[in-house]
Amino acid sequence: METASDDPINPRGATTRRTGSSLAGILVLGLVTFGALGYAAAAASGDYTAQQAQVGQKVFQRNCVECHGANLQGGAGPTLKGRPFESSLEYSNMSAKRLFKFVSKRMPYNNPGSLTEKQYLDVLAYLLSENGFPEGDQPLRKDTLGNVKLVPFPKKTASSQ
Repeated sequence: METASDDPINPRGATTRRTGSSLAGILVLGLVTFGALGYAAAAASGDYTAQQAQVGQKVFQRNCVECHGANLQGGAGPTLKGRPFESSLEYSNMSAKRLFKFVSKRMPYNNPGSLTEKQYLDVLAYLLSENGFPEGDQPLRKDTLGNVKLVPFPKKTASSQ
């Protein structure tokens, strides 16, 4: 028979009491920690592919430059890059879904709704790319727009400036 002093976990033989609430607390803490790590990993993985952004740049050059400029600096249309664009998205409480809906129904200005769904998504991928959002290994799709957090824009690191 094992005595209390033979127990390496509890050498003094003290009785311990584990309640359901303390175990539940440990479980919740673990789920929150691993959930946060999973969210951070998913966010870091990006919401579009580099190839999709490159295709989007070509679509943008053919259809959007006239109003938004070759460098997204704006002109007849608003700027689509940097702090002015971020402020506009923030002010209008714009989600990626709402931005897609707006762009796909109202752009290009001279021929609204004339691009394919894929072309509009490619252009959004290009805008994400140009505004410092990390690329991932899956293309941006209409059903993943809800995963994209547009504001605040990612902070630029010394290597990305």
